[in-house]
Amino acid sequence: VDKRYIGLVKGSLKNLEGEIVAPIARRDHAGKHSGRSKVDVGKGLKAAKPAITRYRVLSQAGNCSLVEFELITGRTHQIRAHLKHVGSALVGDDEYGDRTFNRYAKEKFGVARQFLHASQLRFKHPSTKKNIDVAAPLPEDLMCALDAAGFASDALPPALAQEFETNVRVLGSDEEE
Repeated sequence: VDKRYIGLVKGSLKNLEGEIVAPIARRDHAGKHSGRSKVDVGKGLKAAKPAITRYRVLSQAGNCSLVEFELITGRTHQIRAHLKHVGSALVGDDEYGDRTFNRYAKEKFGVARQFLHASQLRFKHPSTKKNIDVAAPLPEDLMCALDAAGFASDALPPALAQEFETNVRVLGSDEEE
């Protein structure tokens, strides 16, 4: 299973593409059964599990970067925690990010929520063995925020910039990865 996300990040990352490799340990917040949790990142944490996030900067405008993330592992809050670990944050993420910048982004770009979107899912169909590729275009509010932040209209891959329909393609077995 291949999971990809699009996120708007405050500032810029050190490299235009790379991997963030840092273990993540989950800790309960406000009691074991509260439904809220937060994670810590780094070596030496008790009960930490390996976590790897690949990233690629798609475009930069002003004080933000549009980034594609690929989860190699799937840990709670992985993208958000890994960004904090490398000194960055998703726009709109008050838990792991910069609340002052988020207020600015809400006022200037209209970002009223965390800017992280599950953009693509790829998997092999269990019975037909064909590759399934599901792409979900960016919702209207996030597209408007990109425009307000000064991103070019071609900042997103074409399948993610389509109007608000889910795009599903079934790839033949000759296109297996």
